[in-house]
Amino acid sequence: AKINIAGFLPISWDTKAEWYFYYAEMLFRRYRASPWDGPTVIYWADTKLFDDEAYNFEPLLHGPWEEHHLPGNHLTILGEPNVKSLAEHLRHRIAAPQIIGKDTTSV
Repeated sequence: AKINIAGFLPISWDTKAEWYFYYAEMLFRRYRASPWDGPTVIYWADTKLFDDEAYNFEPLLHGPWEEHHLPGNHLTILGEPNVKSLAEHLRHRIAAPQIIGKDTTSV
C-alpha cells in the first residue's frame, strides 16, 4: 500500500505540490459520492482557477440546500480579506440552520 509522505520529506515545494495534486486527483477519480438527506450549504468561489471547475451537486442533495458565491478563488477564499464574507455566511447559518434552502436573499 502506498501512503502520502509528501509532507514529511525534505523536498522542494514544487515537488510537494505536484505530489499533493496527483494524490488529490487519484482520490477524486476513485471517490463515489452518496446521496445526502440533510441540509446543505454550498459555497462557490466567484473566480475559477480552471474552465471546467464546476460540479453539479443537485442529484446528490435530497434535503434542503442552497448555494452562495463568495469573493476569491479555490485557493484564496479562506484567506484575508475573502474569509470575512465566508465567516459572515457561516455565522448566519449556524445561528439559524432551519432557514437552509428557503429564500434567503437578505443574506
